[in-house]
Amino acid sequence: MSEYCEIFNFINRYRPILYQQVFQILSCIASIFLIFLGRLIQKPAYFHPNVKILLKLFQFSMIFYSFAIASSQLYHLLASLLFSNCEFLISSRLCFPFRFIATTTVSAFVFLTLSIPVERAIATKNLGKGYENRKSEIGAGMGYVALTVSITISLILHIPQLYTEIECDNCIYSTPTTVLPISKFTIIATWLLSAGALLLILVLLWYNRAQLARKTYSLSIEFQINQNLRILHLILPITILTFLTFLAIGAAELSPIFSRDFEEGDDDGEVIRRRSWRMMQNLFPIYTLLCSTIWLIQMLIKRKSQKRASQRLVASLAKKVDEKNVYFQTLQNQWGGAYPSTASSTTFSSKKTSTVLPARGGSTILVRSSVHER
Repeated sequence: MSEYCEIFNFINRYRPILYQQVFQILSCIASIFLIFLGRLIQKPAYFHPNVKILLKLFQFSMIFYSFAIASSQLYHLLASLLFSNCEFLISSRLCFPFRFIATTTVSAFVFLTLSIPVERAIATKNLGKGYENRKSEIGAGMGYVALTVSITISLILHIPQLYTEIECDNCIYSTPTTVLPISKFTIIATWLLSAGALLLILVLLWYNRAQLARKTYSLSIEFQINQNLRILHLILPITILTFLTFLAIGAAELSPIFSRDFEEGDDDGEVIRRRSWRMMQNLFPIYTLLCSTIWLIQMLIKRKSQKRASQRLVASLAKKVDEKNVYFQTLQNQWGGAYPSTASSTTFSSKKTSTVLPARGGSTILVRSSVHER
């Protein structure tokens, strides 16, 4: 009975942290489910190979991030409940996989959301030059660069932790630099990159709309412009959300509420409060949930609009077929009324007769004749 009382006391004491752990676990699991559902619905939709590979990398980055956060927080939640009567610490070496994945994917969020409008800028510059017929070399190259830079940042940050014997009670939130290297340079860099991606999308939308209004191009160029506008409209909400997320995280980091030395405080209640604030500062579980939800809604709307367009096309073709049948039926009726003799058939019958005539030499000649009767 005393063990249950200790668990209840532990839950009551660390309630702010436990609630956030449960929320992050559930939101990450929901994000993974929504991402796979969105990819299933977007499968029939057409995307240029360069855009398709960049979208795939971005979506799988969200999946890996959600998996790292959900698995690590589930481990800490179960460990804290099962061993609530003792201080349960874990080595930083065992935390390396979770921290490495989280930092890599968060960095990839910024670079991949910038890579998609840059790729569309290249496509806009090469209108009418056969760019849409190319394969995914440019997209693969951009994705390779984005992931390489993200992995490099994560390795520089977390490799020194492999050579230390530091123990912590949470792989993600024990230090403020486990998810992203928090510094003024990092804050300014993420702001500039996300703001640059948003500004580039707005400029490309304006330019492509202006080109579409001129109507001095071929059908192939019109198709490319419409593809640019469609892709830019799809990634615009995600880019806005990325910019607002990094803006909020940077503003919270610069505020005096979030202190970096909260582990050194003597007051346990103060440590719990500041740890809870630190977990609230990590908005990326909410970010992945919102991104996956927005993309799923967009794909559902796109699929519904395509279904309506196909239904309108089928109805239009059926209407044309009906009009054609009515037209030919009208002509047939008119022809039948003007020439009634052609509508009925005339039947002739013949009646054959035979006559025997005498000939010279006593012979006879048989002569057959036929009389036609109507």
